Amino acid sequence: MEYEAEFVEDEDIFFSQDLIRECVEDYEPIKERQLLAERRFPGEYYLGADFGKRVDHSVITLLRRESDGRLRLIHLKQFALGTPYSEVVAYMEHLNQRFDIAKGYVDQTAVGESLVEEIREFAPQIGGLNFTAKVKQDLMVLLHTRMEQKRLILPMERSLLSQINEQKYRFGRAKPTEAPEEKGVITFYHPPGSHDDQLWALALAVYAAKEREPKPRLHIIPR
Repeated sequence: MEYEAEFVEDEDIFFSQDLIRECVEDYEPIKERQLLAERRFPGEYYLGADFGKRVDHSVITLLRRESDGRLRLIHLKQFALGTPYSEVVAYMEHLNQRFDIAKGYVDQTAVGESLVEEIREFAPQIGGLNFTAKVKQDLMVLLHTRMEQKRLILPMERSLLSQINEQKYRFGRAKPTEAPEEKGVITFYHPPGSHDDQLWALALAVYAAKEREPKPRLHIIPR
């Protein structure tokens, strides 16, 4: 017997496949080998970095602001598990020498302020954020908004797109063992056995770009 059926996404998926598909274009991001050349890449860039080591990966993302104001993901670097933080910081310094990074944010929850201070020695425009429930909610909501506004352009990177689509949410604790969060704050989590490091690095870069946007001004036009 045959039945009419269609695949539907889980109700707790935060980024739908349709939303992601609207942001994807077929283009090649800048590869690591291209950064070996002793030259700078013109443009206005924003950096996001999520630190991990044994369980999660360290990931760096770089966005470029296009002439129409949209943000294009032009570089994504995921480090192998166990990579020392010093290597991640050295790679970040190399990016800072190749690109005009206007603003950047890194997750300092696990690494502390000392590592962020080390980064700020060569890139004072890069700051740190502690991943509280409220901060994570602000990051995810902003990323979702930019995607809805079609102001974010993503390449066909399967691992990144999968992490975006697998991100789930709920109100309250993601796990029974976690401490209760602030009332009304959304908790984000990913399925067991998966990762979301690339997603958070992207969200941090989008947040950095928001802080560099011109603030709205009121102009009075005489009649």
